[in-house]
Amino acid sequence: MLQARVIKRGKGARYVQKREDLTQLHCRLEASETENVPLQVLRVVLEETLQERVRRGGQGIFVQAGVMMSMGNKKVVKIACSCDGSEGHLSVCWDWDVKLEPKCDH
Repeated sequence: MLQARVIKRGKGARYVQKREDLTQLHCRLEASETENVPLQVLRVVLEETLQERVRRGGQGIFVQAGVMMSMGNKKVVKIACSCDGSEGHLSVCWDWDVKLEPKCDH
C-alpha cells in the first residue's frame, strides 16, 4: 500500500525499481553463491555494469568471487570490498589484448 502511494506521487520509484531488480538478482544466484549474498549481488552488478559501459570487449569481462591469479592470458584486478557488513574479495578479469575504455556518451 505504501509502495503504491509513493509511486503514485512519483517519488521513490527509483528505489522501488532498484529493490525489485535486487530481488530478481538474488533469485538468479546459484545455490552455491548464497553464502555471502551481498558480496555476490555486488559481483553480478559490477560485472553487468562493466560489460555495458566499455567501448569494446564487454563480452569478455567477468567478475569472480575471491582472489584469482592471472595465468597470462587475462588481465586481473583484485578488489577488496565490503557490502552490508559482508567483506570479501572480487577479481575483475578480461582478455589481455583488450584495452578497457568507456563508451562515448555522444
